[in-house]
Amino acid sequence: MGASEPTREGVRKGTRLKRERKAGTRIGESLCLLFAVALLPLLLLAVGVSGDAIVRCSLCGLLLILTITDLRSMTIPNRILYPGSLILFSMRLFIHPEPWWQYPLGFICGGLIVTLLGLIANGMGGGDIKLFAVIGMVLGIPGVLLVLFFACLWGSLIGLPLRWSGVIKPRQQIPFGPFILLGTLSAWGGGEELVLQYVQAVS
Repeated sequence: MGASEPTREGVRKGTRLKRERKAGTRIGESLCLLFAVALLPLLLLAVGVSGDAIVRCSLCGLLLILTITDLRSMTIPNRILYPGSLILFSMRLFIHPEPWWQYPLGFICGGLIVTLLGLIANGMGGGDIKLFAVIGMVLGIPGVLLVLFFACLWGSLIGLPLRWSGVIKPRQQIPFGPFILLGTLSAWGGGEELVLQYVQAVS
């Protein structure tokens, strides 16, 4: 009888952890939805409704869906990513404010840089790599670099305090999808202007 007690306690603890994880996932999903729904109209008001803005909104919609799947299962499903990528590619064929060659180069650049980061830091999954390639295809080289910068910045600002406080365990993996979404919205919401101001200030 006594030998079974630790097992029961372990089952109770595991059940409690699963409930806490599910609760955290629901909170994360709600925050992402609220943030995106609140920010996207503001961005459209700021930059104006245009063909390029519609393409970028479509990208953010795809990222929002994939962020929710990443929070739920730590995966970025190909069954969602591939059709979404095809739709965005078709839109970019007809709507491209920059020279057309910027976008295939952005696709290569986004995938290649994140692949190298994954090999060095072992923190990027295959889904993240494909997602950054798609972002590069939509935003071009400067855009995908800005998204990567802001995504890493948000990951540090949010992830490090959670690790220091013990909410996230030392070897526990966390989904990077929410930070990619935040990085994309940040880059679109003023990242390019910030970079230009910085370049002008130091030059």
